[in-house]
Amino acid sequence: MTKFLFIIFWMSVMAAHGSTLLLGEKRIDLDLSGFELIESRTAKNHKTYYVAAKLPETGINFSITAEYNHQILDSTLLREQWWRIDKKNPLFSTRIRKYGYNKFAIVEWNADTPDGTYKHINAYRAEGGICMNAHLYCVNSPLAAGQLSAMLNLIKINDSTPDEMLEYGVELYRGKSYQEAIECLQKWLERDHCGNLKDSKHRMAIIALGVSYSNYGRLKDARKVFEEALLKDPEYPLFHYNLSCACAGQGDFSKALEHLKLTLKYRDNLEKYVELPNPVNDLSFKELNNNAEFKALCKEWPQ
Repeated sequence: MTKFLFIIFWMSVMAAHGSTLLLGEKRIDLDLSGFELIESRTAKNHKTYYVAAKLPETGINFSITAEYNHQILDSTLLREQWWRIDKKNPLFSTRIRKYGYNKFAIVEWNADTPDGTYKHINAYRAEGGICMNAHLYCVNSPLAAGQLSAMLNLIKINDSTPDEMLEYGVELYRGKSYQEAIECLQKWLERDHCGNLKDSKHRMAIIALGVSYSNYGRLKDARKVFEEALLKDPEYPLFHYNLSCACAGQGDFSKALEHLKLTLKYRDNLEKYVELPNPVNDLSFKELNNNAEFKALCKEWPQ
């Protein structure tokens, strides 16, 4: 399968006045005006974000953990599952209260420290493939809980654009989160009916989707992705190459060889900055290693 794909320079957008976290068909927009950003990171699998910030001179601290997750669709259920882990905090107090606020399922709790009693809230929300935990805390005061709950209005969930869905799906693929890449890129295809298939980013997303299916053991679906792509873009060599891989994986060696030949035929249509994979090094073709026609093709392959 294709190991080299076009490179997209994509990341969560961090700025002085806010943060945008892309998570499939939805995005989280944070209004962090006045906050000092402490930390922002993305997990290697590209499914999970963590952002932490503080509001100077107020003692209010904010963090959010968000992940792409279609398995949990209810905020209260998310709270019950994630709170089991979060309550292991060594500062945890038994003085807790659970309630709902603006689509969030909240746990409010206190922690006693030498510096005073801190008021905490963990606010959980599941929506459209997003699961998040927003954690706010500050030194306790009569208004602390209300202040913290009101600050959840800084968090907005909006629809991602088709381009954002495409780019995030490719990042999931690059992070080897194949099941999630399939979910995201299929939803992108459903939404982006008028996309330009010959656009480089569009081609990349198609390859990421097809290869994700293959790596997830769904060769029939991978084959369908590339067959449908070739109906619209019949002279693109990487579609032929990856279809050849899927056919070989299914034991359809005659079709695999046919599409390897077409890969060579159209190789000049490959973007200049993209490397053509070499079938000699591809485990998809291990059953063809002693095939004379395959060996002859490999000798013609550009080095």
